[in-house]
Amino acid sequence: MAKNKLLTCLKKRNYLNTPVFERKECVKYGELFQKQGFLSDAIDFFAKAEAKEKLEELLPQVITEGDVF
Repeated sequence: MAKNKLLTCLKKRNYLNTPVFERKECVKYGELFQKQGFLSDAIDFFAKAEAKEKLEELLPQVITEGDVF
């Protein structure tokens, strides 16, 4: 994964739909999307990685912004 490089929409779709993935990489993509302000995309990656702790970290922000998932 290139540093600070977001996936294109097609690559993101393919990654999220693949049954085989590396959890650590998936969490890193979620963190990258979160840092860039793309919370919906970050949530998708955290959910795929089953990173409950990362999803819980987002709760205050999404509640404040009205983007509760």
